[in-house]
Amino acid sequence: MRILYFFFCVIYTVAHSQYKQLQTIIFKGTDKTDILPVVALGEPIHMSFDDLTNLEEDYYYYIEHYNSDWSKSNLFQTEYISGFDGQRIINYQNSFNTLISYSNYSLTIPNNQIRITKSGHYKILIRNSQNDLIFERKFVVYEPLAQIAGIVKRPRKITIGDERQRIEVRVNINRNKFIDFEQRTSMSIFQNFQWSTQKTFKTPDFQNNNQLIFNSDEIQFFGENEFLFFDTKDIRSSNNSVREIIYETPIRMNLYTQRNRQLRPYTYNPDINGDFIIQTLQGTEPEIEADYINVDFSLENSGALNEVYIIGGFNNFEVNAQSQLKFDEQSNIWKTRLLLKQGVYNYLFVHKNKEGAIEASSINGSFLNTENAYQILFYYKDFDLNYDRVIGYQKIHSSDLGL
Repeated sequence: MRILYFFFCVIYTVAHSQYKQLQTIIFKGTDKTDILPVVALGEPIHMSFDDLTNLEEDYYYYIEHYNSDWSKSNLFQTEYISGFDGQRIINYQNSFNTLISYSNYSLTIPNNQIRITKSGHYKILIRNSQNDLIFERKFVVYEPLAQIAGIVKRPRKITIGDERQRIEVRVNINRNKFIDFEQRTSMSIFQNFQWSTQKTFKTPDFQNNNQLIFNSDEIQFFGENEFLFFDTKDIRSSNNSVREIIYETPIRMNLYTQRNRQLRPYTYNPDINGDFIIQTLQGTEPEIEADYINVDFSLENSGALNEVYIIGGFNNFEVNAQSQLKFDEQSNIWKTRLLLKQGVYNYLFVHKNKEGAIEASSINGSFLNTENAYQILFYYKDFDLNYDRVIGYQKIHSSDLGL
């Protein structure tokens, strides 16, 4: 009987990981609270991920340079990296004392093979030994040439004042160092490291000497709501986010069913703006000792919801078949199950309407007082090489509202 059980576990692990081969992709810069790396030129970036096949497969990384609108730049590879990409990721460890076996791979750039030499938008691509693209992630490298200050304020229009946040930005820079400065600069802002929220502004509203001021009414975002959270670091007991634990392989945790928060008043709930942290109480090295748990999510149906998805840093905020919930007509509840590594997670339910647009506020509401992080990037299109340099970066929080 024990042999049959072991055989079942092996078959389960291999079959499941063929569907979702790589899991728990963590990509950080020097600030570990950031969901994705925005680093100064020369600072390191770190990536890790798990391979649930546990076969010690070979994976290779590639670096690509992009413009501020995420179109491919005109730079040759030798112009933005020193060394060579396409190198095999050689650092990995196998899991220890876990029900679900996996291999944990890690990578740091710069290393002995490669160094990034230009600022800008980048993608790192991970391929297998057959050169198939397994996944990609975006990151930003900047030059600290511009001093940026920003503040979050209430919108000027009273009718939207309780649901949106307006951003005012001041950029201080010695423009004499740049050719054709006014025509070649722009600014982008995005919310909680989600590139889908990126907004770009070409012309400042005011400028004097070496200061640019952006404060138009167009620089505003829906405040949305605080992220939901759950905690799976302890597989032995439930908590205020986990309703039930079922001891099978893998272990299954049922979360409490969430309600639609659109018509509910705002309640402050500290979050990590969509991020996740791998932790386990059953070991001291969570990278290789945290186990994989089947997590059951559910959302009460209310209103005319067309399609519902779950997003967070754990799935790169991607809306796809893997993140979609299914509607159970009998219980009138939206449901899904995800295999996730033990830890603390933030997440949101979002709605895709009939026009195909993604809405968060139709499920979560939108409030001025929601704590959000905003990332501000300042660009200069290089006169000689004609690529978008990132010459300034600042992160601000709406917790210090300038009301």
